[in-house]
Amino acid sequence: MLKSVNDMLVETMGPLGPLFAVGALGILLIIAALPTIMKKTVDPFSKFRDATKPTNPSRRDGQPAKKMLRAGRGTDKLDKFATFLEPKSAEEMSSARLTMMRAGYRGKNAVRTFHAVQFILGIFFLLVGIIYAIFASATGEIATTTLVLVIIMPGAIGYYLPKYWVERRVQSRQREIQDGFPDALDMLLVCVEAGQSLDQGIIRVSKELSSGYPALAEEFE
Repeated sequence: MLKSVNDMLVETMGPLGPLFAVGALGILLIIAALPTIMKKTVDPFSKFRDATKPTNPSRRDGQPAKKMLRAGRGTDKLDKFATFLEPKSAEEMSSARLTMMRAGYRGKNAVRTFHAVQFILGIFFLLVGIIYAIFASATGEIATTTLVLVIIMPGAIGYYLPKYWVERRVQSRQREIQDGFPDALDMLLVCVEAGQSLDQGIIRVSKELSSGYPALAEEFE
């Protein structure tokens, strides 16, 4: 039976057909096992802690309960994969958060989201490369080196594309802040000379800069 399957794969996809099939099966098994591997361990005492909390909170810290619940659902989706999507070292985590903040992504889950996008795009483009290699090898003979590049390159591009995007965002925001900073100082000086306090001046400058220099306006907020 295995020989017949092997012959069918070779006939359909060429000499490397069995290799493609094993690779695709391995990727599918990894994807299927990820939820179990990254499942967050449940604290057995969490039920007792939850029982002591209010069952129907209306407001906390001035926020409606509905907004709190929506925020909780959003974070829980990534909390399950925190051990996989966040750096283990505190220094690496701090550096990653700083990079995301410089790019304008200030959410507490920004690092997790970034690594999740990296993983998803890497797997997706890798599958695209495998599918393309299967069809290409079925239509004609292709060198082994070319097939390997066709499979690996899309996955590498998908993995590093989010990193490239964040780096470009950081550079763009830095240029924008440098260009708008002299105007911000001039406006702040005018506000202070007009009798406004420093806090009022910063708020006013932030509003004025929001259209022309949104990155700098965010830093003033």
